[in-house]
Amino acid sequence: MFSDALAAAGLQDCADYPDACHELNDWFRNLLIGLVGLSVGITAALTWLVFSVLATIDIIATPTGTRRGIRWIAVAWLVPIIGALRWYKLSRPPHTSTSAQE
Repeated sequence: MFSDALAAAGLQDCADYPDACHELNDWFRNLLIGLVGLSVGITAALTWLVFSVLATIDIIATPTGTRRGIRWIAVAWLVPIIGALRWYKLSRPPHTSTSAQE
């Protein structure tokens, strides 16, 4: 199937003699690895950005004190993803419901 694609792209020699096209195969493999790496990097960066922004908004909206809030914002931005998750899981004050107090 790959040889059919090579032939359709005008690379019939590569389709007939795969050993003759090492450079092309290496280039194509490196291109695919680079694109996958780039997409993983972009996904990780966007995840870090979203988590940090949401944690920052939540830290500002929660009455924690100025110094503690600044420290948590720094943690959320300087420790990618884990800093924001740590805020939500361990350090965020517990939410009390008014219906539970009735």
